[in-house]
Amino acid sequence: SESSCRCQKQASMYHGDYKPDIVAKDQNGVLQIAEAELGDELYSTQTGNQFLTFSNRVMSDSGIQVPFHIVVYVNDKDTLVGRLTELGLGQYIGNKIKIWTL
Repeated sequence: SESSCRCQKQASMYHGDYKPDIVAKDQNGVLQIAEAELGDELYSTQTGNQFLTFSNRVMSDSGIQVPFHIVVYVNDKDTLVGRLTELGLGQYIGNKIKIWTL
């Protein structure tokens, strides 16, 4: 729920007020944010803004970076990587941005 997401918005990369598809805590209490996207949605303005917003979240109580998981079909993975790179987020793939394929 939104009340359990006590994240601090980093003003330099915050581009809107979007609700993630999934917000959960792992076994260590670290928030996890996830979005599922289809290939034709990857280049929309809203999806780009979501990527920028969700990849730059920090837990306010601990200062821990909130991992951002993106789920796409395997055929869309290269498109997603290109889109993230275009948005200046390519260097975060594999650390604070995790890509999952179906």
